Amino acid sequence: RAARRIFIIGYSFPETDLYFKLLLQNTIPFNENSPRIYIVNKERRDSKVRKRYQDLFTKGFYESNVKDRWWDLSAVDFIHGVLAEKDFREIDILAVQ
Repeated sequence: RAARRIFIIGYSFPETDLYFKLLLQNTIPFNENSPRIYIVNKERRDSKVRKRYQDLFTKGFYESNVKDRWWDLSAVDFIHGVLAEKDFREIDILAVQ
């Protein structure tokens, strides 16, 4: 079964992590069945972290499928608060750093 939503929480995605980059690029279908990707990070919205995520995908895919959130929340606070409130009961993949 294909994932419909992927959450990446608190991962700064260092430039040296080629494994993570290849994992995302080679496993996500870039078509009408593409999952929504939620990036949750405490870094500033205009940070290098955001730029690395943007560079990972095409501009069109990023704009339509990636929802980045730059909250000042810990991973635990996000999971207990935001996920519970937003009715994300069916999570396929949850990656937490």
